[in-house]
Amino acid sequence: MSQRIWDSAGAVTGIIFVVLLIVGMGVTGNVMEDLSPSDSSSKIAQVLDDRSDRAEIGSLIALSGLVFFFEFLAFLRRQLQQAEGEVGWLTSMAYGGGLVTVAMVLIGLSFQLATTSASAHLDTQVAKAFYVYQWNYIWVLAPPMIALTLGASLVIVRYGALPKWTGWIGFLVSVTLLMPWIGVIVTLGWILLISVVLLVKTLKVSEPLEQN
Repeated sequence: MSQRIWDSAGAVTGIIFVVLLIVGMGVTGNVMEDLSPSDSSSKIAQVLDDRSDRAEIGSLIALSGLVFFFEFLAFLRRQLQQAEGEVGWLTSMAYGGGLVTVAMVLIGLSFQLATTSASAHLDTQVAKAFYVYQWNYIWVLAPPMIALTLGASLVIVRYGALPKWTGWIGFLVSVTLLMPWIGVIVTLGWILLISVVLLVKTLKVSEPLEQN
């Protein structure tokens, strides 16, 4: 019974991660809406100052979600490695991509939190620098996310770690990441799907053990 709960918790962490990240993004909203890098530093600083409370609360919610993503990555790694074997490298590719994704998100959130401390009257140039940095930031999320989705999908399709249709969907998700403003959201949906499938798998595997 304890192993069933432990394995189920590993799968559930992926669901919690996606939910908290989406909630955090929803609370923050589009901080860069109605702005462009060509705007004056004073205008950018004023808008960021006006939206600082939302940005701070949303960032903190997203950060709490990342805590659960570490557990999910570890659980996913075990599932993939059991199918591929200890000497396989595709699992390492997926796991490494997931860890780098976490690092990139943390950097992005650190800059977003930094904008909440920039005064609209005193730190206009600093505020604009933070804003410009985030303008095309989403592109840096694409490579590690592709490593995560592509590596995991290859293990799923080739070694049957999960139902193969989840791997085929993962291949499509990897392609969408070539347009990261779409692909990042799609990838979150895929992680949610994988989490649910893993949860169902762990519950099914534990049923015969309980009957015995």
